[in-house]
Amino acid sequence: MKREVNRKEFSHERLNEVMQLCGVSAADISRATGVTESKLSEYRSGKRRPGLHNAIMISSFLGVPLEYLLA
Repeated sequence: MKREVNRKEFSHERLNEVMQLCGVSAADISRATGVTESKLSEYRSGKRRPGLHNAIMISSFLGVPLEYLLA
């Protein structure tokens, strides 16, 4: 069963903040993690919440604890 991160927990604002601070684009994350740019766009806008696996992949690539993105 696929587990999703609760929409209220996942912070698209923090995702955008960390991406900006790290100077990475959605394309950079997509190439490194396999998460599509369209999904990243939806995560960044708050329209969609990532599954647990994708959330872990993104936080790992960005070098931040998963809990930071789940504020």
